[in-house]
Amino acid sequence: MSTQDSGVNTVETSSPYAFYDDPLYVSNYDQPTNGLVDVLFDGRDFMNWKREVMLALMAKNKKGFITGTCNMLDKTDKKYYQWLRCDQFVRKWILYSLDRSIRDNVSYCHSAIQLWGELIERYGQINSLELYQLKKDLGSISQDNALVIEYYSILKRTWE
Repeated sequence: MSTQDSGVNTVETSSPYAFYDDPLYVSNYDQPTNGLVDVLFDGRDFMNWKREVMLALMAKNKKGFITGTCNMLDKTDKKYYQWLRCDQFVRKWILYSLDRSIRDNVSYCHSAIQLWGELIERYGQINSLELYQLKKDLGSISQDNALVIEYYSILKRTWE
């Protein structure tokens, strides 16, 4: 919508914070060397780590860079370098959320979606040993002297 004031056309936006909705927006507080999560992924408990990364990227409006909904722009697009910058931010955030031994093995990935795909392929499959251990843990949980809510929380955490 535009208005005319003294012969000058101005564009009105619905909100002064509309740029926050743009996945290509990078805040002054975002740094590429910051990790996304508190605990580095060391090869164990991938599903919990993945959930934390997804939450962090969603909060930064950058989840689309690893899910594919924020696709790479054509090099002729005027926002291509802005997209590339954001993609590299996401890539670095994920890399700095990995233990050094894992980071060294996936640092060759050139995009955030490629890196994410590599991590899913390597760690996203639950193996039979983990499944056996989880079933064993579930079977051995007992309430003992714990409150019902504590017992339920332990069960639920193990089940999830």
